[in-house]
Amino acid sequence: VDVGVSANNVDNSYTIVMMNGTGAPITSSTVFDGFTITGGNANGASAPQQSGGGLYCNGQSGNCSPTLNNLVFSGNAAANGGALFADGSYSGVSNPQLTDATFSRNSATGFGGAFYSYGFSGTSTPALTNVTFSANTAGAGGGAMMSARGNPVLTNVTFRGNSAFADGGAIYLSPATAVLTNVILQADTSTTSNSEIAFD
Repeated sequence: VDVGVSANNVDNSYTIVMMNGTGAPITSSTVFDGFTITGGNANGASAPQQSGGGLYCNGQSGNCSPTLNNLVFSGNAAANGGALFADGSYSGVSNPQLTDATFSRNSATGFGGAFYSYGFSGTSTPALTNVTFSANTAGAGGGAMMSARGNPVLTNVTFRGNSAFADGGAIYLSPATAVLTNVILQADTSTTSNSEIAFD
């Protein structure tokens, strides 16, 4: 990982990888495997240039549900979803399947320091297996992960040392129904309350 690219990100791309499922659907047969995604800076004036500095999975009124394997997201930034934004809004679907992924030192000025799952008027049910979130930060809630009207399924996931200014140093659910199996929450912090998981 080139630390300089992440530290001096003013002129970097808003989003490193854009997956757009609003036309032709992106399904699990689309496989993205074995990459390091770093230095994205989604600081644009409006959506989607404010979301998903590393990867924006756009299922708005469509379907973005790829298979994401062996990925490292590091040093990405955005207003929401510093590293990854899964957008299933407006009757859309965004159900990415992440396996063997690492999210480290990503940041959001708003919600979801590393990952934001958004299912307003649609569906966002990401499945995360063997994933680690460490040292991610959010200026509002969900230091590592935010799910708004989504239903994430987490298996063998570790949250360690993530932080948020508001609720949910690790996870913020607003509102959402999450399924957590064999999940480790360690030393995640928030300035206000609910240092690990916050429910809205």
